[in-house]
Amino acid sequence: MEVAIGSGNNFSFYRRDIELTGLDFSHEMLKAAQKEAKKYPFKVTLIQNDVEKVEFNKNSFDTIISSCSLCAYQDPVTVLNNFREWCKPEGEILMMEHGLSTNKLLAGLQKTLDPLALKAVGCHQNRNISDYVNQSRLKLVKEERYLAGCLYLIWAKP
Repeated sequence: MEVAIGSGNNFSFYRRDIELTGLDFSHEMLKAAQKEAKKYPFKVTLIQNDVEKVEFNKNSFDTIISSCSLCAYQDPVTVLNNFREWCKPEGEILMMEHGLSTNKLLAGLQKTLDPLALKAVGCHQNRNISDYVNQSRLKLVKEERYLAGCLYLIWAKP
């Protein structure tokens, strides 16, 4: 499953033999994703719903992908704990998220600009994604940071 699938920009990165469930709250984004999905041989099921409200059965997915979505959730730790429940025990949760920089000057700027960014684009700039993962019930497997520590690549297990 890919949460906040948007317009389907990640489709080209998926193996051709998968079945993909895509979740997004935006009807317009899902229309674009449906159009994009026609270019690929794998089965795509798109669901319009809010990740903070949707319910899936326990152990429903082999893998859960999240790209730049934790910035927008009201309660990111609860969302991560839901990922844990929805993912099969042997599965994995893969995230590419943006958040608080490891550079103190840039982090200060992010904290200062956060209220403006939230109002303008609905996105928090000052979130420490590592802290959210550590507060959740996920098992952190690996983390890499790029772009002055603003880009988090996280591999986790349920």
